[in-house]
Amino acid sequence: MQDRITAKQTKNALLDVYYEGHRAFQDLGISIPPQMQRTRAALGWPQKAVQALARKHVFEGYTVGGLTDTYDLGGLLARNEFETELAQAITSAYKHSVSFLTVAAGDVTRGEPPVMIQARDAKWTTALWDQRTRTLEAALALGTEQYENTITGATMYTRKFIIHFSRQQGSAAWHLERMENPTGRVLVEPLVYDPQLGRPFGRSRITTEVRYLTDAAVRTLMRAETGAEFFSSPQRYVLGASEDAFTGMERWSAITGRLLALTVNEEGSTPTVGQFTQLSMEPHLAMYRQLAQNFCAATNLPMSTVGIFGDNPASAEAMQAAEYQLSDEADYQWRIFTPALRRLLQDVLMIRDRLTEPPEESWDM
Repeated sequence: MQDRITAKQTKNALLDVYYEGHRAFQDLGISIPPQMQRTRAALGWPQKAVQALARKHVFEGYTVGGLTDTYDLGGLLARNEFETELAQAITSAYKHSVSFLTVAAGDVTRGEPPVMIQARDAKWTTALWDQRTRTLEAALALGTEQYENTITGATMYTRKFIIHFSRQQGSAAWHLERMENPTGRVLVEPLVYDPQLGRPFGRSRITTEVRYLTDAAVRTLMRAETGAEFFSSPQRYVLGASEDAFTGMERWSAITGRLLALTVNEEGSTPTVGQFTQLSMEPHLAMYRQLAQNFCAATNLPMSTVGIFGDNPASAEAMQAAEYQLSDEADYQWRIFTPALRRLLQDVLMIRDRLTEPPEESWDM
């Protein structure tokens, strides 16, 4: 499990970079002048791909046989701020393909609830999948210092034991504490985006296609900005002027000056002044719209999400139709999340009431 976390670190870090909009400009070395290659361009499409679907999920509670909060877990979930933890876990799952919710007994003497529920991302947590039981065989959660990637501890979850690894700051010695796990379960539940038979931990919403389209759109914006620089200073020409006509005049003054006085040349002819045909910004904008359409098709987002609107305001029916695919995907994902959330609430119930197996009727939760 430690090897898996290490192997996935580079990919997860790349997904974070795209999500945060910090992806460096990928120049092809053709159309961007050297002066603009260091421009820091950003585009929030990957974040839109994640958040638009994550915002579709709202946890309202659970029912058993039509009755709400049958096991009186509402207060316990509220003390754990479960709605917030779940929302963050779903966002993390869409970003990294999977996230995890861990369950552990809390220390009430320190003000903790009797049972603790914590969301963990895939950067520092992983698990082994048991295909036969369709549950986790084991899980490993690394503890790190805030804002740093220094590992300060770890917890390994198995069906029989929970093992804590810790060490004092500056010490190389590890302290191990092993506790019995009477539930017989791995007290970690994965939230997975689009699981497959060969990929039980799913895939990220920030796919290879989304990353390519984001890079291409950033390049298009940079080309448009480069074109705008030339658009704001139209290219002019002068024919038949003497060489000393522009002596001592700065190039920018020649471009922006309202009045340009030119004398006749040596032959006594009047110089001819003209302006080249101005370049159009439309090709850049057309390409940007095409990339936006491809992005929305890849992520099931309506075009309005990325700022592309029609000439006429959309009707309520048109807006609902545009949201249909995203809502349908959210419904599908909620069915994927339900078994994990059911098992999570069973884990909480078993730890709180010190049970070795969940109540039979809880499987109808």
